[in-house]
Amino acid sequence: MSAEIPQRWSIDLDNKIRFPKFSSTKIRKIETVGLQYDHFGIGGAESVVACIANLLHELAYRVIVYTNDEPTDQDQVLPKGVTRKVLPSAEGEEAKRFNFWRHEVKAENLDCVIYSSWVSGWAQFDCWSLKTLGSAFILHTHSIFFSWFDDPIADYLSRALPWIAENSDAIVSVNSATAEFFKAYNEKSIVVPNPIAGIHTIQYVESDSRKTGKNIVWVGRISDEKRPYEAVKIFSLVTKAIPDARLTVIGGNSDKGANEPESLARYAYEQLMVPKDSISFTGFLENPTSYYENSDVYLLTSSYEGFALTLAEAMGSGLPVVSYDLNYLELLQNNKGCLIAPVGDVEQMAQHLITILGDGPLRKKMGKNSLARFGEVCLIDFQGLWKSIIDAVDSGDIGNLMGRVPNEAPNRNLQDLVMVSVKERCLKERYSSQLKDRRIAELEKQVRKGEEDTRNLRLEIGQCSDRILSLEAVEKDLKSQLHAVYDSNSYRIGNALMRPIHAVVKRKE
Repeated sequence: MSAEIPQRWSIDLDNKIRFPKFSSTKIRKIETVGLQYDHFGIGGAESVVACIANLLHELAYRVIVYTNDEPTDQDQVLPKGVTRKVLPSAEGEEAKRFNFWRHEVKAENLDCVIYSSWVSGWAQFDCWSLKTLGSAFILHTHSIFFSWFDDPIADYLSRALPWIAENSDAIVSVNSATAEFFKAYNEKSIVVPNPIAGIHTIQYVESDSRKTGKNIVWVGRISDEKRPYEAVKIFSLVTKAIPDARLTVIGGNSDKGANEPESLARYAYEQLMVPKDSISFTGFLENPTSYYENSDVYLLTSSYEGFALTLAEAMGSGLPVVSYDLNYLELLQNNKGCLIAPVGDVEQMAQHLITILGDGPLRKKMGKNSLARFGEVCLIDFQGLWKSIIDAVDSGDIGNLMGRVPNEAPNRNLQDLVMVSVKERCLKERYSSQLKDRRIAELEKQVRKGEEDTRNLRLEIGQCSDRILSLEAVEKDLKSQLHAVYDSNSYRIGNALMRPIHAVVKRKE
């Protein structure tokens, strides 16, 4: 199928859309599967992509991982036999990227792509390219559906995501709220928790001598959405009630120019005045198992998550959880091992930690409940589930799969969850409106100041005009007096007498 390649950032999505209609004719059986993500570093989404690559590789699919970024020494490790390729991703390389996909579909027999960069600026272009070239496209989301509202390219995503959803062969979400959101655009929207079968688990030992009842652990990428600065602020409140409490912060930030966790440490030590011996920063750790085992409670301060693999790791280690209210997370559904607080309520989060750390029996009970909930999710056959998804896409019968996907009832009505998220979007829109009104008020203030300055300038100009007129009158009067002198008889006689004298003086010189 030939068609003009659209510009990535300016695709017209209204009724005049000029995208080709994709043929539903099956081209070939799915044997080669591509997994796409922007980068492949230390994040949870990258870990999930690597895990799915391993699951599919074990099922004898030919697996190729595609990234926008070049490999680094901190990237996820792929199993032997899984190939990784780098996509052309520079600005203006749309044609080059399309030709890359064309080569992969033709030369590598790329039958299907599980696309995990769902909020990427390339997402719609890649969906269009792959569908045009005859490859199946599975949109794999990694967060709650409203997480992109604050994205720098939110305007683009608000137009692109519905189109991508409509044209995807399946949409896989890690929580029910996101699956429901995308069902508004495509019925082939299903819930699949992230695979956690490979996460280390321990049996909760009540008499474990390594636990002191004072240790809190926070694990995650040190970035804005994880709210690490609120974590250390919460801990500073805890130390006022439990001076010998300890916090371990595990995580880093691989972004170029990021100064973490150094700046976070300065905030804790210099601004919050937290004693240096009460908080430690490990940076990124490949395997934080020993820290979970030596901790008494896990702290989760993210403003949003899709699945939260670190939460799974903590629960798999039998830790009680204190978390912001992320009620849509599968691991927190019906979980009696967790105490929650509204997002941003650092005082209540601190009080929950104080309660758990100060009550040994409660801490042990919550740890057991946390481990039990983790075990329920672990029972899912993730490998078989992903094979079923690919088989359903292959056969075109994804609807039959939807009824067989494990999906436990949430502890709140799903419609209420979606409405809470919609309400959050409305609040964001109202906040944007307030910002707009504030900007208008600022501009109006600037206009008023400009008008006042103009009036002052006009007054000054008027005063200057009056002065000029006054000076011109003085000048006219002086000129009149000068002319009167020139016309006087005395001036004429004096001037006549002086001429012979000037002539004599000049000859002598």
